[in-house]
Amino acid sequence: MTQFKIIISDKKGKSVSKELKDKEAQPLVGLRVGEIVDSSVVGIPSGKIQLRGGSDKSGTPIRSDVHGGVKKYVLLYFFLSHFFLFS
Repeated sequence: MTQFKIIISDKKGKSVSKELKDKEAQPLVGLRVGEIVDSSVVGIPSGKIQLRGGSDKSGTPIRSDVHGGVKKYVLLYFFLSHFFLFS
């Protein structure tokens, strides 16, 4: 049983929340972050939508730089060069 809870928002800040189950959700299965699809697959009559992100049922975020359907650990780093004091 496929089930998606999606939030669709426009540039003006208006957002619509929808829940898609089984046959309604099938067009979204297998899409990747950044792909653009016709908005009729989610019940909006005209336009296009872009997949911008999401998470799985455990809350793990979907990242565009991690490929495949498996969980991977990503090393994130930030260099704080301007915080170091040199004497």
